[in-house]
Amino acid sequence: MTPKASRGSRAIPTQSQVRLSAVVAARDGVAASLELCLTSLLTDQSVDEVVIVDAGAPAALSSALRALAADRRDVRLVSLKEEPAADLSRALNVGAAAALGRWLLFVDPNVVVQPGAVDRLLKAGRLARAPAAVGGAVGPRRTAKARRRRASARAVPVDSLQGDLFLIGRHDFEAVQGFEPCGASGPFSGLSRRLSAAGGELLLQPNAEGVQMRRARGLVQSLIGWFRGVLAR
Repeated sequence: MTPKASRGSRAIPTQSQVRLSAVVAARDGVAASLELCLTSLLTDQSVDEVVIVDAGAPAALSSALRALAADRRDVRLVSLKEEPAADLSRALNVGAAAALGRWLLFVDPNVVVQPGAVDRLLKAGRLARAPAAVGGAVGPRRTAKARRRRASARAVPVDSLQGDLFLIGRHDFEAVQGFEPCGASGPFSGLSRRLSAAGGELLLQPNAEGVQMRRARGLVQSLIGWFRGVLAR
């Protein structure tokens, strides 16, 4: 499948066509950087579909997301509006269930995935001991010198996943029954614990980078303008 060439079509891709699905949860108070997060995923050749879970987004943003999903074959929108108390674990589990991909990429809406990062996560994931998950390196934008220094870095074992950016095979995700309900430590520590207990491997791929975006830009207005521009293409 080549979703980049098929944008604008309303045809829904079949499961056999989707290798990797990215899952993003949009909730009340989500950062304005969501538009940049989605742009980074929709322009990445390694991402076949983006599943957005509306778990309490503002009304105007929900409307814009519906328009985006209706226009693009590589975007799926799942609404949890009827579950106002749905926590992050529930949202991500629902997104994973709706996704078609054999690989699941979970991305925080504040993270802009850098070019090549998804492909590097995939390469590390294929070599990891199952059930496995591979996280990316998320932080502020790096200098060119720092990026060159990390270019040849290999995946290294870690004790726990960070939830900002990580990849897991669908089979492995289902084998450990996805995310537990959010507790004080969040949904990712429980998943890390169960993967480790099953004899799997948790890795960090330092050259699979995501940039953490925090600066507000007028959330709803900015997103609506961006989505309208996408739909007008």
